[in-house]
This record gives sequence, C-alpha cells and structure tokens, in this order.
Amino acid sequence: MAGGLPESESLLRLAVFVTALLALGLAETLWPRRDADTRRSRWPGNLGLGLLNALLLRAVVPGSLVGVAVWVEANQLGLLPWPDTSPSAASTLYKAAVIVLLGAPAAAVLIFEVLLSTTALFSHANLRLPHWFDKALRLLIVTPDMHRIHHSIDPAETDRNFGFCLASWDRLFATYRERPTAGQRAMTVGVKELEHERQSLGAMLAQPVRIP
Repeated sequence: MAGGLPESESLLRLAVFVTALLALGLAETLWPRRDADTRRSRWPGNLGLGLLNALLLRAVVPGSLVGVAVWVEANQLGLLPWPDTSPSAASTLYKAAVIVLLGAPAAAVLIFEVLLSTTALFSHANLRLPHWFDKALRLLIVTPDMHRIHHSIDPAETDRNFGFCLASWDRLFATYRERPTAGQRAMTVGVKELEHERQSLGAMLAQPVRIP
C-alpha cells in the first residue's frame, strides 16, 4: 500500500470528499433541519472558498500530511518508527510536526485526514436526525445539531460546542451545550456584523478589507 500511497492519496481523498458531499446534500434535501433554500446562496461561495484555500495551500506548501508520514517512515524517524517505504515531500505546520514526532504510518495519517474531512462535512450539514439517534451519536462524535449551536449569533452560544469531530472535547473543557435557547429552527446562524452581507465568493474575499 505504501508504494502507491503518495500518488493516489489526493485522488482518494477527493473521491471520499465528493461522495460525502453529494450524500449529505441529498440527505439535506430529504431531511432538512432548517430552511434548505439557503443552499443556493451558501454553497457556491463556500465551495469556491474551500477550493481556493486548497489550491493556495498546495501552492505554498506543495507536500501533504501523508507525504510527511511517508518521509518519516522512509527515514525511520519519530518516537514510534515504522517499516521503511518510499520517501515523499514534507508538508504542513503543526500536524506535520506531530507526525514527525510520533512517526505515524502513512496509512494512519490518510485515514485520519479522510475521517476528519468527512466528520467536518457531517457536523456542518443542515440535517435533521431522529432525537434518539442524535442523542446517542453525540456521545461519540459531533452531530449537526450539536455543532450548529457554535454558529449561533448569540455569543453565549458561539462560545460553546467548538468541536466538529469528537464530542468528548467540549465535555472535557466544559464548553458543551445541549441545545440553543431559541431552538434549532428559530436560532439565528451567522456573525452579527455580517448578518446582512452577501455570501458570494467575491463578497467573502472582500469582507476582511471592507468590515472594520
């Protein structure tokens, strides 16, 4: 697996991302928690911003976290060295430092990256889950109803439910909130200063220089 991993990891991650995005998009259409019509105004800008971020990151830091792991394996580095494999380019920031320190295998880093992006999509979905299922699921991972509270316009709710993958962190640091004051459908989502701003890609890119 390691021999073909650096070449195929980007394609695999993209395939999983697109599949999860389409599946969650369909689920949002069938079981929306809030008004689903806002997708037409939100999705183009958000997807465009995500694509632009990915392209800029690759341009500035050409490697990947999986590439770091392959390089670490090849050079037998880290506290937990793993069998040798083909080297690749080193990659990004503090995650890369953790990978180098621990000597995490490339396959484990790839699984981590895929799971992280998938749970991020899931926790941000406009998806209505059965109450009993949501309650059970948030014992382990962050659900859409749980994380949506963090995007409330109310600062008392914005400073809660920071996590988007494992639900344990907010409980551990006492930032967990079970439900918003106004309820999931009535709560206002967004940033107060940007409440009436357009959400197109151009408008979002201009916000840092236009908003004091």
